[in-house]
Amino acid sequence: MNSTCTCGAAFPDGSQFCPMCGRPLSEEAEQAERTQAHEALERVRRQQVPDEKREKPIGLGNSDALRSSYFGALLAAFLSNMPVLYLLSFIWYPACGFLSVYIYRRKTGAKPKPAQGGRLGVLTGILTFSISLVISAVNILFAGQGAFSDLFRQQIEQTPAQEEVKRQILQLIDNPVVLGFLLLISLLVTLVFTVGFSAAGGALGAKILEDE
Repeated sequence: MNSTCTCGAAFPDGSQFCPMCGRPLSEEAEQAERTQAHEALERVRRQQVPDEKREKPIGLGNSDALRSSYFGALLAAFLSNMPVLYLLSFIWYPACGFLSVYIYRRKTGAKPKPAQGGRLGVLTGILTFSISLVISAVNILFAGQGAFSDLFRQQIEQTPAQEEVKRQILQLIDNPVVLGFLLLISLLVTLVFTVGFSAAGGALGAKILEDE
């Protein structure tokens, strides 16, 4: 037995959609049509997501983040290896983290949140540490094999401590194992200091520039 749709077309009983106008003829058909419409709308919304929401996460895999961090890292490494100026590293590191966020905003048009700015600062800090490590290695290479131990000796001799304590420490430095351990500790402390201050500067930069 045939029924008639609102458009006037006849359709057999049990049909889900009108063969003429395509109107759903049952609750199941209406639900299926709504589901399809919702899925189509979601696909359109995903295609229209703004570029800043589709940007790559800030990290080593983000070429824009790397390029934005290079200049700040080079500047921080240069300043922190200069005589006297290295004493102000606690200013150079956060300032260059801030600078990296500024360059990233100008380059990509994105507006990173403080957490993203912190990650950009971490990236800047890692690059700064790596560049500084290369500079220090070159300096030690040209200064001679004993340059590193001589540096420790000078620092210990300038330390306000008892002469007996200084003498014992200086004897320990003559041990290559102890010297290597001190070098490792020094590198770890420098890495934490560099990355921490750079991350703080990046997060602060993202917060200050957030509303611009």
